[in-house]
Amino acid sequence: MRLRLRTPSGQSNFTANEGGTFADLVAHLSTQSATTSFDLLAGYPPVKLAWHADTPLSALLASGDTLVVRPAEKGPAADPPTRTSIPMSSPPVALSEAATGGLGDGERVVRRVMAADNSCLFNAVAYVLEGRSTSRGQELRKLVADVVRTNSEYSEAVLGRPIEEYARWIINPENWGGAIELAVLSEHYKSEIAAFDCQTQRVHIFGEGQGFLQRAFLIYDGIHYDALAKQLFPDAPAELDVTIFEVDDQVAMTLAQEVVREANKARQFTDTSNFTLRCLACQRGLVGESDAMTHARDTGHTNFAEYK
Repeated sequence: MRLRLRTPSGQSNFTANEGGTFADLVAHLSTQSATTSFDLLAGYPPVKLAWHADTPLSALLASGDTLVVRPAEKGPAADPPTRTSIPMSSPPVALSEAATGGLGDGERVVRRVMAADNSCLFNAVAYVLEGRSTSRGQELRKLVADVVRTNSEYSEAVLGRPIEEYARWIINPENWGGAIELAVLSEHYKSEIAAFDCQTQRVHIFGEGQGFLQRAFLIYDGIHYDALAKQLFPDAPAELDVTIFEVDDQVAMTLAQEVVREANKARQFTDTSNFTLRCLACQRGLVGESDAMTHARDTGHTNFAEYK
């Protein structure tokens, strides 16, 4: 079996013997990294795999597949409870803490990692604006669908497809959210939502200039959204996270930017703009996420595979 690997340090190939297991793959990855714990994502859009060290690679992968490899966010990556994906409405197995930015007084901004279940955007918004909830993704999808059905601002031209078709599409828990959904949710909560891009380190502030008095922070790595929260003291539990800030809170903005800089420095992002993909329904070649999304919108085809 031959696999393509996308790691923070670049791209490489891995060839497994017949009967090879995930332990063999991890051993290979460990020779190229300072860590021995990894999160592995496959498919398009990439979904986090659940596996054990003795799981045969062939049980979850096929020769030619591409794996996105990231340092594990918390605990060993080789022992998730089952090989099934996390249900859309479930919280993360553990609300883990990734990169941080802090001040000398103990306050810092931390990255709260959401489940890789295709609803990370919605769950991240719920975390920062719904009292740290991690299980309201489907509710927020329905909210967005209801808004686009009734708000003339979201025309077919804006949505890129007929309104009712878009509403049905966004309710489907397999589909990702993006800028339209963040704009809708910003207006609903009367809150700015500052979404940082790990790769470019830029921030897009949804709701900016609309007179909102509060702001929340998200971070995006190219395939996944997480929440950013202020931790009041080292090792403070997530229950004490501060997730809503005044719009002129420059200290919070600076701390959030530190987290983004650290994530960028560690190359904790995936460049989806240059993926080469093939639609498995019609065999059309595509380049990048934008091309795939346009093709899916125009044709209804949603099954893609990466190729070179």
